[in-house]
Order: sequence, then structure tokens, then C-alpha cells
Amino acid sequence: MTVRCTIIKVKKDYYIGKNLYTNKTFKIIKNQHIRELKRNDDYEFYCKREKGLFRDILIPISEEEAFKMAD
Repeated sequence: MTVRCTIIKVKKDYYIGKNLYTNKTFKIIKNQHIRELKRNDDYEFYCKREKGLFRDILIPISEEEAFKMAD
């Protein structure tokens, strides 16, 4: 899955982002597949989606993993 969002908040272990197309908010886990982002950055990345209690959780993945999941 590809997501494009604007970073709203920066926390120690995650970001809060808002999808530009649907206006949904997401919790984005920090890991090695996402660069260091700042508030108001516009960023597009591949991710896995998990259902959360209040908002969905996005886990960034590499481009190779995304292509394997698509097959």
C-alpha cells in the first residue's frame, strides 16, 4: 500500500500523519524504512496497515517488500 500524508506531530517512536486525499489520521511507526521527518513534511511511502483502537497504524516497508506483497 502506498500512502501520501502530511506529518502533524512528531513523537519519540512514531509520527502522526494526515492523509492528503481522505483526511484520515494515522500513527506512523518510525523504523529504518522511513527518513527523519519534521512537522508539516509531505511524504509518500510504502507501508503495511494495521487496525488500531483510535486510528490505523502504518508500518513503513521497503520498496522490495511492497512489490513482493503485490504479487
